[in-house]
Amino acid sequence: MEENNKDEVKNEQNTTPETQNVSEMAEEIKSNPIEDAISEQQNSTQKVDEVKQTNQQDDKSNENTPKKKKKNIKLIISIVLIVLAIIAGIVGAIVYCLVFTKTEIDLSKYISIEFEGYEGFVEVDESDINIDAKALKKAVDDSAISKKLLSKIEDTIEVEDNEELKNGDEVTVKVKLKESFLKENKLTLKSDTIKIKVEGLEETESVNLFEDLDFEFSGVSPNLTLSIKNNSTDNFIKTVTYTMETEDGNSSYYNTLYELANGDKITLTASYKDSDLETSGYFVEKDTYEYTIEGQPEYIDSSDKMTKEVLDSLKTKFESEVKKSANSRSFSAVSAIKDNIDYSDNFTASDPTFVSCYLLSEKNSSSYSSSRNKVYAIYKVTFTSTVNSATYDYYYTVYTSNVACDSEGLYTGLSYYYSVSSEYGSSSYAQSAEDAYDYFIDSQKSSFDISEIKL
Repeated sequence: MEENNKDEVKNEQNTTPETQNVSEMAEEIKSNPIEDAISEQQNSTQKVDEVKQTNQQDDKSNENTPKKKKKNIKLIISIVLIVLAIIAGIVGAIVYCLVFTKTEIDLSKYISIEFEGYEGFVEVDESDINIDAKALKKAVDDSAISKKLLSKIEDTIEVEDNEELKNGDEVTVKVKLKESFLKENKLTLKSDTIKIKVEGLEETESVNLFEDLDFEFSGVSPNLTLSIKNNSTDNFIKTVTYTMETEDGNSSYYNTLYELANGDKITLTASYKDSDLETSGYFVEKDTYEYTIEGQPEYIDSSDKMTKEVLDSLKTKFESEVKKSANSRSFSAVSAIKDNIDYSDNFTASDPTFVSCYLLSEKNSSSYSSSRNKVYAIYKVTFTSTVNSATYDYYYTVYTSNVACDSEGLYTGLSYYYSVSSEYGSSSYAQSAEDAYDYFIDSQKSSFDISEIKL
């Protein structure tokens, strides 16, 4: 028991101030945030020292104290070197960034356009570009370089897709900086092209420049005349003028176009001042309009175009003219085909009897032709003497010219009627239908195409 107490006393005596310093230093090293490997090595060294301290005698403990101090000095030197290496790395990185890293410029942050005006009328160019010089200077962080960059941008900037702009359109802006300039000033562009969306334009109202025009026709196809009249009450549209032109180059004169036919296509062109249009707040989608002529009266140039309605109209009028002539000039008619008629004799006329009908179409028609066509009909009228009941057959030839029909096939354009045979009182063309045909119709075959019509 006494021996054990002596040992404990000796152990307490062996715990000298030097061994306490070593333990404290070991704790400091353990708590320092150094590499794991260094920490493990120090912990091992600490455990070895503690074992030696408890087992060795006072004299041996005193001899080892200088060696521990040398090891601590080496450890401190190692830590200092590591810290210096870290500092050197940081400094190197900073130097690298300063020397080799380029400043990236995003042009979209510094370039803008302020759009004003009406949709469809706005056009922008390089003079409308706004560059935020202050923000650009802040991004570059070098006054001299930012000034040079600003100047280069202003000198090389280009604008595309910049006409007749509407809200939602995109304007293309390009900046063409030389690579040598960028490299020299340690700059790089995120992109040399940016898109700027069009916003803030005043909306315009679409206007139809042709909806209030009146198309006024006169004449008969192919000799139609077209005039246009602007009936609009709108202040802007009233100032619009119009020209017309056909596919073959026939142009209007004072809003009038001549020598037209059904089927002709006409292009109308509206003219106006852009300044008037812009102040009106309108937007014109189309300033040309195509119009096809149709449904206008048309000269009949072939028998198959003779509708029943036209034929019925002609027949009624022809018979009326023949009857009127026969009743008013009966004596002249009979005397033309019979010699030695007693002047005291009177004659009654029968109703006209249809014999035949013919269409004469002009072979070489022109706008100066007086007759584009002719329609002839031959009728027989029988005259009866009131004195002796003698009968005499007389062949009347009646005609009209420039016969036309409208879009519904109805007769139109009828002008003059002639009871040709009774006008002259000649027997050479009134005694038979053949004589009438030869004299009045077949004689014109050099100028007209002749075709028979069945009434």
